[in-house]
Amino acid sequence: MTTVGDASALASPSRLAPLRERDFRWVLFVQLASSIRQPMQFFAQGWFVNQAAPDDRRVVMLGLLATLQGTAYLSWVLFGSALSDRYPRRLTLMVTHAAGFAWLVGTSLLLRFPGAAEGEGLWLWIMMAVFIEFGVMMAQDIPSRAAFAGEVVPEDVRTSAITMHWLVFASALVVGAPLTGWMIERIGFANLYLVAASMHLVVLCGLRMIRARGGAADPEASADSVIDNVRAGLRYLGEDAAMRWTVVLTILALAMGILTMGILVAAWVSDVLLLDAQGWGRLALFWGLGGVLANLVLMMRGDYRGKGLIFLAGAGLLGLSVLGVSASRHVVPSAVGFAFAGVGAQVVMTVGNAIAQSIVPGRLLGRVMGLLWVAQGLAQSAGLFVGLIGQAIGLTVLYPLVGLLMIAVTAVTFVRSPLRSLS
Repeated sequence: MTTVGDASALASPSRLAPLRERDFRWVLFVQLASSIRQPMQFFAQGWFVNQAAPDDRRVVMLGLLATLQGTAYLSWVLFGSALSDRYPRRLTLMVTHAAGFAWLVGTSLLLRFPGAAEGEGLWLWIMMAVFIEFGVMMAQDIPSRAAFAGEVVPEDVRTSAITMHWLVFASALVVGAPLTGWMIERIGFANLYLVAASMHLVVLCGLRMIRARGGAADPEASADSVIDNVRAGLRYLGEDAAMRWTVVLTILALAMGILTMGILVAAWVSDVLLLDAQGWGRLALFWGLGGVLANLVLMMRGDYRGKGLIFLAGAGLLGLSVLGVSASRHVVPSAVGFAFAGVGAQVVMTVGNAIAQSIVPGRLLGRVMGLLWVAQGLAQSAGLFVGLIGQAIGLTVLYPLVGLLMIAVTAVTFVRSPLRSLS
């Protein structure tokens, strides 16, 4: 039996078998381009608001930005994921990225006005409204890409394919996060958005190279309304306890992790660690490195067993990492905490997706992926409420409370769910 430490494991054909599929290689290319763009927007928007908002309202304004984007995300994610089952996923992705390109070019032009670039007065509110697009884009793009990745490979290598798919996501963060910090300082927000827009064009080129022109995953879905399509996905969760608990823990763990380590972290980095945008980007680099390490280990295990326990361990580690970061006031231990948080979050995302790909019928996969990614919108929607709490009691009090809550949620899931025995 090949062990994780066996250097030949990564080269085993069973581990790299998905790469034999030409279309899957282009899917990974699309994932790379889109995953570099995503942190560009995410970090740029957070740092823009962090700089432009008055000092006594920065945490609240960061929370409000998250809430606006999260509300947009939650308003669309279930419908968007239903559309990815109802229509060909490649076509859905092409329309999504064409629209995203047009929006980001417009945003880049808007940011060339001095008032908009500085977020002065009413301009800050205008830019907050413009940034809502990010929530809608995420709601349509991520579940569709995740479902599409498993669609273009044989079923017997699907677990390895999903692991590679999320390995590329984590690797892109290693590039995208520090690059964004550098670009904010060197070329400004307007040019950064132009670079981000170009990544949409790269994605469109990659999608055009994919030969598969398959139809809808659920051809019968078009006979019903989109709302009925969404209900079908929700009914499935009511019937499958393992998938239901996977969705619940993914939503809660990632929502709290994203809230602390992604949304409010701009204020934590500048106020507690006293770092600038480039320092924030470097810390996020360690999150990405942790994610890469997690996915490399999973990939070396091939079609690994014990997915339920691995998934639970990832959620627990994410909570412990938030707790660890909350206790640090120095860069080095904070970087270590970010790295472990990256491991935990990536395990939750990758293994949660692998569980879904292994047990959910293909015709419903897009909708279930959408439910898994409700975490993103939930975290953002709670941003204003939690931001107000953070402003009132201080982030140094809020962060450890969130970490303890994440650990408690994971413990309850371990005791109450069938995930610990899921192979």
